[in-house]
Amino acid sequence: MKGMAEVSLSQALKAKSRLAKQIKDQWAIVVKFNSVIEGTERPASMTTTYQEIRANQEKLAALRAAIQAANMPITQTLYRMGELRGTLAMFGALTTTHGKAPFAYGMEMPTYDAELKSQWVLEETARLQAELDRLQDEVDAFNASTRLTIPD
Repeated sequence: MKGMAEVSLSQALKAKSRLAKQIKDQWAIVVKFNSVIEGTERPASMTTTYQEIRANQEKLAALRAAIQAANMPITQTLYRMGELRGTLAMFGALTTTHGKAPFAYGMEMPTYDAELKSQWVLEETARLQAELDRLQDEVDAFNASTRLTIPD
């Protein structure tokens, strides 16, 4: 690692995403051009590209560790947000059919009994989304104000 830089947590998260994408793109080059028809020119040395991938992976591991350490004060908030997102996803897939509704063509319409009614699910979804938005605002403020040192 060449040096270190002090940045906000927001900047570190963006750097992590850029570095992960760079590694993915480098792997795509290796996969595409490792084996070429004899006489075809490669855009880069696969050995050199692989060495760059390994160096970037080490840098990414250090960056992720620094981000994780910086996130310690808001870890519970991040976990809560994950649980809220999971609940919202489940509500999105929840069947709330209640009363008579078609089942299959030509069959008598069965009567459904939903305990969690559509209106309640909509209201609960709105409440949970508002809580998630509030928590995201807290995380965004934390990320903007928290400083950490990351590898250049």
